Amino acid sequence: KLRVATLEGTTQARQRLLHGRVAKALRRGRPQAARAARIARHHELAGQEQEAAVFYVQAGDHARGLYANEQALAHYRSGLALGHPELGRLHEAIGDLLTLVGDYSGSVQNYEAALAYAANGAIARLEHKLGGVYDRWGRWDRAESHFAAGLQASGGRQPPILADWSLSLYRRGKREQAQQLIQEALAEAERAGDPRALAQCHNIMGIFARARGDPQAARDQLLHSLEYAVSIDDRSAQAAALNNLALALADTEQLEQAIASARQAIELSESVRDRHRSAALHSNLADLLHRAGEEEQAKEHLRQSAELFAEVGIEKDQFEPEIWKLVEW
Repeated sequence: KLRVATLEGTTQARQRLLHGRVAKALRRGRPQAARAARIARHHELAGQEQEAAVFYVQAGDHARGLYANEQALAHYRSGLALGHPELGRLHEAIGDLLTLVGDYSGSVQNYEAALAYAANGAIARLEHKLGGVYDRWGRWDRAESHFAAGLQASGGRQPPILADWSLSLYRRGKREQAQQLIQEALAEAERAGDPRALAQCHNIMGIFARARGDPQAARDQLLHSLEYAVSIDDRSAQAAALNNLALALADTEQLEQAIASARQAIELSESVRDRHRSAALHSNLADLLHRAGEEEQAKEHLRQSAELFAEVGIEKDQFEPEIWKLVEW
C-alpha cells in the first residue's frame, strides 16, 4: 500500500527518472548477468527502450544458459519488441527454444525470419535447423529439402547435415541411401576431428546396426557416441546415445542395464528441457519396466509420457500422429 500510495503521488516523468536511476545503480560495479532482467525492466519503465532491449537479451542469454527455456523466451521476445538490432540472432535463439518446448510451428516461423536477416555463413546452419524441426515433426520430405538446401549453402560436405539427412532417409525406408550418407558423414567427421559430429555419426550408425539385427555392433557404435558426447559435455547427444543403448541392451534381454541407461537418458533430456524427446524417453522406459514386471512404475512413466506428448507439435488444435511415434533419434 505504501508503494501504491507513493506511485499515485508521483508524476509519470518523476517515475521514469527514478527507474532510470535504479537501472544505473544496478549496473554499477557488479556482474550484471543475474540482474539483467531487473535492469531491463527499470530501463523499460524509464522509457529507455534501447537500453532495455540490450539487457533483456542479456537476461535471455543468462536464462538460456540455465536451461530456463520459458523465461529465456520471454526475455528474448521483450528484446525483439523493444527494437534490439540483432534480429537474426534473436529469431534463431527463439527458434531454438521453441524447438525444445515443442512448438514446432513457432520454431519454423522464427527460423524462416532469421533466414531473412542471415549472412551467407548462417544460411546453412539455419536450413539445417529447419530440417531438424521438420524431422522431429515427422514431415520428412520437408526435412530432406532443408537438409539439401543447407548442404548446398555450406559449399561442402558438412557431417552434421549429412548425418541428420541420413536418419531422415532411414525413417522414410530409404535404407541404402541412408547408409551411404552416414558413411560420408563419418569420413568427413573423422577428417575434421569434430567430436560433436562423431558423436552424432556413431549414434546414427548404432541405430542402423540395431535395425539390421546386430545388437553387438549397435552397442559398440553407441558407446563410441556416448564417449564423444561426454567429452564435449553435450547433454542432448548423451541422452540420444543412452536411449539407443537402452533399446539395444533390451534386444538381448539385459533389462536391468537397459533401464539404468533409459533413466540416465531421461535425467539428461529433462535437464535441457527437451519436451518431445523426454516424452519419448518416458514411453521407452515404461515399455522396459513393463517387460521387467514393474507395472506401477511403468504406468507412472506412461502417464508422464502422455502429458508431455500432448504439449508437443500441436497446430490448429490438431495432433500430429508421427510425433507420438518417436522412439529413437
